[in-house]
Amino acid sequence: MSENYFEFTVVYNRAEYLSVLRDYAEHELARSASAAGGPAPRFDKLSRAIQIVVGSLSFWVKQRRMPENRFRIDAEGIKRVNRLGTVVRSWEQIERVIHCREAYLLISQKGSMPLPYRCFGTAERAELESMLLSKTRSCAGIGGDPAAENRA
Repeated sequence: MSENYFEFTVVYNRAEYLSVLRDYAEHELARSASAAGGPAPRFDKLSRAIQIVVGSLSFWVKQRRMPENRFRIDAEGIKRVNRLGTVVRSWEQIERVIHCREAYLLISQKGSMPLPYRCFGTAERAELESMLLSKTRSCAGIGGDPAAENRA
């Protein structure tokens, strides 16, 4: 991180993409079950296999369309640039951040943006987490229990 912003380029890999999909699905199931007052269901082997096949196809399509993504994260929000164009999200548009096993997943009404941990050093990651906690409405698992929702 520079003084006031992060800039980095990401080329996602399939394993990372599938990991984020799996974590997001598990998080949403747990969130729904918690709202209903019940335990979170688990994925069985067939569900996992379907998730891998569909996720792999989705990854292949995304990699063909936008193989490299350049990000800038600052006090105003997040900007992603790739060959399809530029996407800008203000912090007000980021509804939630989910702390996955391999990435932060920033979720807005118009889609999500995974930010792999491998793009950040230890100090940068601590600075980014502080920024995410202060700028977003809800962070699941940042600064503590991965299942917990932290409100900014």
